[in-house]
Amino acid sequence: MKKVIFTLLIASFSFANAQVILGDAVGTAANKTSVLLDFAANQNKGIIVPYVRTLPTGNALVGGSIILDATTATAAR
Repeated sequence: MKKVIFTLLIASFSFANAQVILGDAVGTAANKTSVLLDFAANQNKGIIVPYVRTLPTGNALVGGSIILDATTATAAR
């Protein structure tokens, strides 16, 4: 019985979705089906993103990392 309940619980978690809106309950994205992180309008909120001048390739790639491509410094501002 424990295995059945555990299997059903794990199967139900696979259909779970998450979305985070910081600042208010509305957010700014028009299409909320593809947004994972949203910020309230007219507020000074954001994410501090590390910048790189050389993009990682091959084994240096890490899934889930957010980086700013700063190969051209003026375009990265």
